[in-house]
Parts: sequence; structure tokens; C-alpha cells
Amino acid sequence: MVRIKNKKKQKYYLFFVLFLLILFLILLILWSFVKSRNLFYAEDREQSIVEERKNDTEGYETIGWVRVQGTNIDMPLITIGKNDPPVDREHYSWTLNEDDKFYNVMNILGHNVFNLSSTPYLHSDMFQRFEELMGFVYYDFAKENQYIQLTINNQNYIYKIFSVRFLPSYHLYFFPTGNYSKTEKKKYLNLLKSGSIYDYHVDVDTDDSLLSLITCTRFYGADTKKDLIVTGRLVHEGELTSQYKVSKNDNYQEIEKKLEGVDLNEKDDFA
Repeated sequence: MVRIKNKKKQKYYLFFVLFLLILFLILLILWSFVKSRNLFYAEDREQSIVEERKNDTEGYETIGWVRVQGTNIDMPLITIGKNDPPVDREHYSWTLNEDDKFYNVMNILGHNVFNLSSTPYLHSDMFQRFEELMGFVYYDFAKENQYIQLTINNQNYIYKIFSVRFLPSYHLYFFPTGNYSKTEKKKYLNLLKSGSIYDYHVDVDTDDSLLSLITCTRFYGADTKKDLIVTGRLVHEGELTSQYKVSKNDNYQEIEKKLEGVDLNEKDDFA
């Protein structure tokens, strides 16, 4: 009788182990499916920030890290306050604020030294700053690359791009980094979306945190002072970082005319 009971226990135990194994496999398959739908993941840059701080000088403090999908923009973020950008550092981006706080609107600037023409290159070994941001004037590039990462205060933030546009350089002084009210943010969003050269299938409103990457350009000629601004909104909690729809709009016609006949090189060493 005891033997029969023991066999039953062993049988139940075996079924239980088998059930757990099947459940584990199902969860693993589901996780793999969800993971496959994410195209962009945060990569921790805290150690890189620690190393970069060795290059800090008075008035120029490394406070974070910026990374842009599909580019070599993977670089430190420094705060310069009212100073001019440093001349003894090459590979960096900067913010005009004087602290290391995370704000609901972050505006980050970077130099563009070697990619100033109306026919920008996508990649080059010479590009050490924000030159590859100019790749967003190409529709195919914009469709494939849709995310920005900001690492600051031991946190990795991912943003979905929803606007690419040109603006006269002076505009950005009216929209500094900071915690915007809903009214201020609405004004900023209208400015960004109304002139975007693409329509992004991204919901964004005044409750969202925003990040703009800004660089100078001569896309419209040497005498026209305009900046290229690529802006994203913070990924919502539980939201996948999957690919979403991007389409050209009427604003892109002007870009298309400038790019007519361009032989798009994936890489050029300026040799």
C-alpha cells in the first residue's frame, strides 16, 4: 500500500516538474517574441562617463552620455553654462545648463565641422561630433533610425524621434533646457512638428518629456544660418522600441530638390 502511494507521489511530482518545464518554455518563447519586436536597447554608459570625467576642466563637467541609432554619435555630454564650448576636447556634445539635472525638455548641442554641404555624407572616419546627424535629411536613413539614448544621473532614457526640421539658429535661445509648463511645451511642440520634414507615427503631447539634438549646417548655403534639430519624446513605460511608420510630407519637397541627383555614399573617408 505504501509502495502504491509512493508511486503516486512520484507520478504527481513528475507531472509537476513537467508542467513547470512546459511553462518555462512558453514564457521563454513569449519573451523571445517580445524581445524580437524591440529594435533598440539602452546600453549603459556609466563607466564611460566615469572615464570621460578625467578630461574635465573648470567649467566643463561631464554629466551624461548621448547615443543615436545608426550613427557614430555615442559620446559624452558636458555642461558648459555660459562658457564657450571647449577647444581642447573633440568628441563631445554639450548643454547650456549649469547642472546635471534631468529636465522634461533637454536640448543638446554638438558641432558639425566636416558635413556642411547640401549633399551630406552618412558616415566618415573624420566625423567625431554631430556630423552624422545630417543623415536624417535622407528618407531611407530616417525610416531605419528612430531612437536616441540619453544617460544621465545613473539612468538610461530612450526617446522616439518624432520631428526632424531646420530652424534659424537664434530660435534655440528661446527654448532652453528646463522643466517646461504645458503651455511652454505646447508652443515648442507646435514649432517642432509644423516644420518637420517627415510625419512620424508617434503620439506626443504636453505630458511627454522631450529631447532635441541640435547641430549647425550649411545645407541651405554658407550665408544661411540654420540648425538641424532632431527631436524625440521619452518612451512610455512598457512601450516597445519597435520600428514605426515614417512618411515624407510637403516640407520634404524642398529637401528633395536639394538632394536631386545625389549619389548617396554609405561611407566616405574624404581621402
